[in-house]
Amino acid sequence: MFGSEKQTARFPLKLRIISGLFMLVGVSCLLLFALLGGSIAPDGRLQEPFALLLLGWALVLFGGLGWAVSLFRHAWRKSETH
Repeated sequence: MFGSEKQTARFPLKLRIISGLFMLVGVSCLLLFALLGGSIAPDGRLQEPFALLLLGWALVLFGGLGWAVSLFRHAWRKSETH
């Protein structure tokens, strides 16, 4: 149904790697947001890289969800074979 047995066995690993990369980039965005900090413009506006904050948390969230799905699928397939 999903292709060869070898391909379906590698799917959770690929998903974990991609999810891990998402989380790594997300944490990097959050660290960069903290390092860059903010400043106040002469006209009184706050200038901060808010896009990094949103992008960082979104990537961490999607990476965590992908990681959880991967582990759940792995455990589900392992319990079906035993």
